[in-house]
Amino acid sequence: MTYNTDTRNATYTLPLDITNPFLSPGPHWIKVCANDTVGNENCTWSPSPYVIKIVNASQLETLVENNLSLDAFNITYENGTDIGLGTNIPAMNPVEYNYTIHFSKNEFEAFIYGMQINETLAAKMTNNNFTLNLPSMEATIQNLTLGITDIASVWIDVSSYLPTESFYKYGEIVLNDTYDAVFYCSTPTNCTQISVCNATEVNLSNYATVIPNESSCYINNVSGDNKTHIYVDHFSGGAGAKDTTAPTISFSCTPTSVYVGETITCSCSATDNLDPNPQVSYTAHPSTSSVGTFTTTCTAIDSAGNKNSKSISYTVRSKPSGGGGGGTYTPLPKQINSWTKITPGVATIMKITKKEIGLKQIQIEVKNPANNVRITVTKLEGKPASVKQEISGKVYKYLEINAENLNETNLEEAKIQFEVNKTWVLENNLDKNRIYLYRFVNNEWQKLTTRLLNETDNYINYEAETPGFSYFAIGGEEKVCEEGKKRCSNNNLEQCINNSWKLIETCNYGCNETTLTCNPKPTEKICEEGTKRCVDNNLQECENGEWKTIETCEYGCNSTSLTCNQAPVTAEKPEEIKKKDYTWIYVAITAIIILAGLGYYFLVYKKK
Repeated sequence: MTYNTDTRNATYTLPLDITNPFLSPGPHWIKVCANDTVGNENCTWSPSPYVIKIVNASQLETLVENNLSLDAFNITYENGTDIGLGTNIPAMNPVEYNYTIHFSKNEFEAFIYGMQINETLAAKMTNNNFTLNLPSMEATIQNLTLGITDIASVWIDVSSYLPTESFYKYGEIVLNDTYDAVFYCSTPTNCTQISVCNATEVNLSNYATVIPNESSCYINNVSGDNKTHIYVDHFSGGAGAKDTTAPTISFSCTPTSVYVGETITCSCSATDNLDPNPQVSYTAHPSTSSVGTFTTTCTAIDSAGNKNSKSISYTVRSKPSGGGGGGTYTPLPKQINSWTKITPGVATIMKITKKEIGLKQIQIEVKNPANNVRITVTKLEGKPASVKQEISGKVYKYLEINAENLNETNLEEAKIQFEVNKTWVLENNLDKNRIYLYRFVNNEWQKLTTRLLNETDNYINYEAETPGFSYFAIGGEEKVCEEGKKRCSNNNLEQCINNSWKLIETCNYGCNETTLTCNPKPTEKICEEGTKRCVDNNLQECENGEWKTIETCEYGCNSTSLTCNQAPVTAEKPEEIKKKDYTWIYVAITAIIILAGLGYYFLVYKKK
């Protein structure tokens, strides 16, 4: 402390021995004031060294044994020398020191700075050897949907074992490679991409210097080591990732069909998963000085060197001339609408007033505010020259819709209403329920979701949803069949589904043209109606194609006459004769004799 004692400007120095009065850890400031005899006073603030709270070493030991499971662990003195294995520290009067804890594995190294541990307890922890077993961060990083690969990560959560103040968790993670994107993770599910440090190297060796002006940052290739150094205050985890995804390009030009000398205006922008400002190059006004079909390209490159490009074809035609003394050409029907600002959550509608275009309105909603939006709708004379693919079915009209300052990624919703003449539908034998709006994108015609809204006397009105703007075609599919109708085709039963005949059943016994069903399996013919046969002692007859037993033959069934056999006639055996009872014969003879005697008696006495 320096102060003045009189007007002779004498300087006096007074050393002060201030006993540490700080009750809490962390950075502190000391206010020093001096005053002279006339009452002049001056004060200044001076930073004190960091006050570092003692860590409970038994907790840290438990952390090492049960949670981190380290394969390499060392503690160094503040001067950088190691406490070796087996070092004996006197138990009496232990001394507190600041230490660096170092973890290592093939994929990374990690350091925790600014810790004060009781030397006696800390030294014995070096006698343990453990196997590192850290949770993978890969799933967490991939959940950020950044489209990144080749992830190197480390997770060492020491927060629960250290004092809660952030300055006890200064950490450095060293990954054995350089990466395009680096993340600091405060928890296993909360990762934030961090930027490069404002320094070529960060020195944490004094355990008190936090990364200048930043809470966490990284440096690639420190001192030419080809590694990524991640510096964090809340030391928990870090990860690096390789960027292999090229930027996404939004490129549009309008119009894409012009006459020689007319102007085509192109706009291009790009977004990237990691690089906020990828480099974009394109020609804003491509040449229209000669006739033909040409291509203009937009290219975007991100900071990782990933490159993408998108091309648009445009056609330049010669202006038609009139007969005699020259004439004028008729430009293509088009309508242009502009908006200074389009706000999210509000539907913006562009009414199409030129009936020859064929559209009624375009309705859009945006995700984020869009400024200076310009939409141009042009009815084309036919299929664009740059488009080689044909649409299946009949085409009513070809159109082109260009949107400036409105990227497809910013479109929440876009709907296009259009109308089709009923006469055209009937003349081309089309199904009114199969009229669609087609969009040309990725070198193919894509059928958009289209629904019939209503009908008037002459027109049918439709609405289609589109994810973006480019070439469009209104077309319809020829009516092949009536929906739900069935027919027989050879032995196949078919039904009209989505305007085409679909096989619904193969008929093994033929298809019935009348009932439009498959014939049932015919009944198998077992016998001729009315015929008979013998089966064992049963006489059977064929009735309704089945054998039925009509008589059971007591003496057998005759297979020749197909009748039951008669009972057989045979001579009696002597023993059977003996067994017969002849009493009735004797009685009859006796009765005859008696009657004869009575007759004689009456005859004799009557004569007398």
